[in-house]
Amino acid sequence: MPPKRACDPCISRKVKCSGSWPCDTCRDAVKRVACTYLKPARKRGPKTRRGTRAQNLDDLDIPSDGLNSEQNGESSRLNHIEELPMGLSIESHTVHRISKTVLAPIVRLYQQYSYSVWPVVNADVLLQRLDDVVQERTSHDDENIACLVTALCAATMAQLHLAPVMDGTHTVDSTAMAQACLRIRARCESHREHLDISSLLVAFFLHVYHAKVNQRTSAMMYIQEAISGARILRLDEARQSRDMMRSGVDDDLIANKELVFPLLWVSERLVTCTGLVIASGPN
Repeated sequence: MPPKRACDPCISRKVKCSGSWPCDTCRDAVKRVACTYLKPARKRGPKTRRGTRAQNLDDLDIPSDGLNSEQNGESSRLNHIEELPMGLSIESHTVHRISKTVLAPIVRLYQQYSYSVWPVVNADVLLQRLDDVVQERTSHDDENIACLVTALCAATMAQLHLAPVMDGTHTVDSTAMAQACLRIRARCESHREHLDISSLLVAFFLHVYHAKVNQRTSAMMYIQEAISGARILRLDEARQSRDMMRSGVDDDLIANKELVFPLLWVSERLVTCTGLVIASGPN
């Protein structure tokens, strides 16, 4: 014998139905109700298969390295959903390797157009030290160079509204630069313990990038990180020893060290009071 089904009014009101016609609920209702069985019976049980996020990801067929670049990009996003840095969405793409041929022209554009705004990095020295930015790094100095150049390029591309460029089969824009910087920095767990002016500027340029893409909370966190680091290094003191003015990677890589703290301080005050990013060099 097939199981009794509920009538249409009882289904709509989500009350118990006797399954008769008219059912007890409709018959005893204060206001007369038409007891009908016109709606088709729905399949019982959960409508979709449910599972944890990790289980759902495990069920996906992740493409291998031999597939085309579009499939590789999708696979990379899925593989790194839990590892994305602050301020970057799942949709942002991962660039595994950014070549010097892509980085160098952007550094030159910084030198030509943005150095007057942020006169703190010696572009010529940076280009001399620059190698292809790759994921596998062993030297702390190499990590610093890779972080600094990708953060600088992310800020410059966002500030100058530069169009994305092709690096082989990958599209590289300001988001790709910032993501590469954050991934390199995330692998260097002790970057806060090896604090130097270079690491402060990485945080500053990440602040500029996030402010330019209208991610204000992240922008505020990075400028606060830079300001806090500068105070730890005592850059806010009027008379600094040579030891406290160390730049880390190369002493000649950081230009105008005396302007670093004023630049950070003005930027922090500007974004706190107005939500804007510094558009001219500190006086």
